[in-house]
Amino acid sequence: MTGRTFLRTAALAASLALSSFAFATTITIVNMDSAGVGFNDPAARTPVGGNEGTTLGEQRMNVFKHAAAYWAERLDSPIAIRVQANFEALACSSTSAVLGSAGTRYIFSDFTGAPRPQTWYSSALANKLAGEDLEPEEDDIAARFTTALDDGSCTFPKKWYYGLDAQPPGGMTDFATVVIHELAHGLGFQTFVSRTTGEKFSGDDGVGLDDAYMAHLYDGTSAKAWPEMTNAERLASGTNTSNLLWNGPEVTAVASSVLSGGVGLGGRAQMYAPNPSESGSSVSHWDTAVSPSEIMEPFLTNGAQLVITDELMKDLGWSLASGTPTNHWILPSSARAPGQGGAFYTTALSIANR
Repeated sequence: MTGRTFLRTAALAASLALSSFAFATTITIVNMDSAGVGFNDPAARTPVGGNEGTTLGEQRMNVFKHAAAYWAERLDSPIAIRVQANFEALACSSTSAVLGSAGTRYIFSDFTGAPRPQTWYSSALANKLAGEDLEPEEDDIAARFTTALDDGSCTFPKKWYYGLDAQPPGGMTDFATVVIHELAHGLGFQTFVSRTTGEKFSGDDGVGLDDAYMAHLYDGTSAKAWPEMTNAERLASGTNTSNLLWNGPEVTAVASSVLSGGVGLGGRAQMYAPNPSESGSSVSHWDTAVSPSEIMEPFLTNGAQLVITDELMKDLGWSLASGTPTNHWILPSSARAPGQGGAFYTTALSIANR
């Protein structure tokens, strides 16, 4: 296949278990953990927040299934997506912790059905656009998550919450939100441009190509899109705080109406571009100025939603499953507390159907 390239090596699978979901898209989870650890940890746990698992490993897998189903019912693809997943100790201290990471294992260009020539597409998205599995013997996404929040090896105070209700108690970290976030990266919410040189990623033939994500990046200062830039210009743009913008038409069409912060030149949403650049965070996230809080910001905020990420997925080439809502809202209400003269307080709500 033209442009096929291998991005990361696979972990050795000591045990293999498959879980699939029959929604708009099928997502298969490949458990890469050894017996007794990670998803297979037998430590006893009490069911919590709708998660009926009775061991630590079972609760972890139930949350991962929940997060996979979240994306499976949002995206429309005829090709099953295979996700390798495992737990391991990641960097952690008393003040910060790496929660997890994920990304595509392969990228493809110039396949039948590709919207742009000479452009890299993440494996799952390339398969969807091609209408066939371009690498049928290989998994599409690799994901890993930290054990440090559970095993006592780190003094970081916010331990994992394994409920399915998105309501972690104060001082806990919602695992489901983190998995949803990381799966989005594997589905295409990432660029392959070098963070340190600005160079486009080169495949097996050594030729650097655009990728589907960077094709929509735009610098508000230079008024240039990333494909038009030199390596040095892209490198500078990646640290042009508040001025690195998403130029995709789907996001731009709604950003000004649904965001109260994080909108830049021409109604374009801001991307995360701190100076100095941050490994694992820069460029491939929404800016922290985006409001309401977005799941795809670089730092976890409990209660964050997918506010404009559905539209970004459409800009990349995904189609949403028929009838899938673009947001899930928890609406506020006021208690019927008696007021002066026996009056009751009321709340007025305005709901916009985008």
